[in-house]
Amino acid sequence: MKLLAPVITSLNSFLAYSLLCRKFAFLTEQDLLSQIIITSIFIASIGAGSIFLEQKKKLKSYFLYSQLGLSLFFVSLPWIFVGLEVALLSMVPWWVFAFIVTTPLGIFSGSELPFYLASLDKKSEKILFFNYLGTLLASFLFIGLAFKSKHTISLSVFMALSNLLICSYFGLSPKLKNMSYLIIGLLSLSHLKTLDFQNDARKASYLGFKLDSYQDAVNLFYAVKSSPNIYHQETPYQQIDFVPKDFYSIEKNTNDWALYLNRRIQIYSDSEKLYHQTMFFLSLLHLPNKPLKILILGGGDLGLIREANRILTQKSEIDLVELDPAMIDLAEQGPFLNKIHPTEYKYNFFQQDAFSFLLTNQKKYDLILADFPFPTNYDLMKLYSVEFYKLVNKSLLDDGVFIFDYPFFTHNSQEHKEGQKIILKTLSSAGLNFQVWGKFETFVLATKSKKFHRKSIFEYQEYLANDVVSNFINRTDHFSYDLKQVRINSIFKPVRSFTIDK
Repeated sequence: MKLLAPVITSLNSFLAYSLLCRKFAFLTEQDLLSQIIITSIFIASIGAGSIFLEQKKKLKSYFLYSQLGLSLFFVSLPWIFVGLEVALLSMVPWWVFAFIVTTPLGIFSGSELPFYLASLDKKSEKILFFNYLGTLLASFLFIGLAFKSKHTISLSVFMALSNLLICSYFGLSPKLKNMSYLIIGLLSLSHLKTLDFQNDARKASYLGFKLDSYQDAVNLFYAVKSSPNIYHQETPYQQIDFVPKDFYSIEKNTNDWALYLNRRIQIYSDSEKLYHQTMFFLSLLHLPNKPLKILILGGGDLGLIREANRILTQKSEIDLVELDPAMIDLAEQGPFLNKIHPTEYKYNFFQQDAFSFLLTNQKKYDLILADFPFPTNYDLMKLYSVEFYKLVNKSLLDDGVFIFDYPFFTHNSQEHKEGQKIILKTLSSAGLNFQVWGKFETFVLATKSKKFHRKSIFEYQEYLANDVVSNFINRTDHFSYDLKQVRINSIFKPVRSFTIDK
């Protein structure tokens, strides 16, 4: 048990640290920066805690009290996360909250190693080995289980109780031990209500109130209570939210909704045809009339699949590459998303990352459609990299077409113009020529050839809504930037400023 203690305590501490990194990365949408800041605070706090404890004679007492503090911290993590979601609506910088939450975790954790080295009758090498073993196990546990928010409650209770067992083993007084177990038990029971508060915190986040005063907080409270519920689903790949249209409006409309992935808007139910029909039929205008081989990357909402099935012959082939099968389940079975799909569709499904699929793909396609979320982190950035576009080029037939959503078109700031330039320069560097289309929903259409052969829109007019037809406007001149000095986005050298507004 003596050597098991450093394994358990270090596992719990680094598991809590990993959960904090994950939560701040999601809430701030700054994966790398948030992890650097939290890691720096955590390591510095561990050092401060260790130095403080080494100067004390009663190592055991300080160790036990610090572990009790950690137990309370661990069991409170779900409530801390709920509070952070609302607190970040205030004008206080997010790193201030990161400091407030991470510092006690580091200081208390810093008491562990000095106590074990001074108290356990073992060689220091063994103590260090088992301490690092706990850290390693925390990494594996986080990768395999803890990255899912639904496990946060059970993990927090496990960490709190296991830390209390360590305290009991090293001689915590019966009175303090009984009181600690009672408090931990009550806090554990309180998590029966955590999910309700998580829903309220999620609604508060979507409402986007800025909390500058007490009255703002009161207004937010009543707004949350009067707002309809958000359908939330978390998968190993993303967080999916369906927000009713009347969430932001006094109009009671239960039919229309918006789909958000990781808090980023993807489609609105009342305008998704404008998006999907423009994207698909714009491509057909530049392709010959023949059975087509089509590759859809992303597009798990099946909107592009629906449009393709409306017009293509039986001899055409449609391959759908979607990383998250939950999206397809929602599109086929609901709720919400299945309402835009009147029937079953013909396509071949590949559950795979788009980059990995193209890396091993040997087929050639007439049409490749990329329906991706906006590039808000490194994993998504690689889908806008020169390496990815080169793989697309390799998978295109000589007269084929590649099309994707152009996510920066609504912004006029200098930063977003740079983002527009980076996309176009990166695409050109992969050997593809481009045009930019769309008045309301904007897309980049790319080919290997510099000549864009286009058919008349009237050939497909019967398949298109009126607002879709009005979206077919060539806007390439609007995006005629000088690209000579523009950086290329690469997976080996990503452009950090390649971001969009919140």
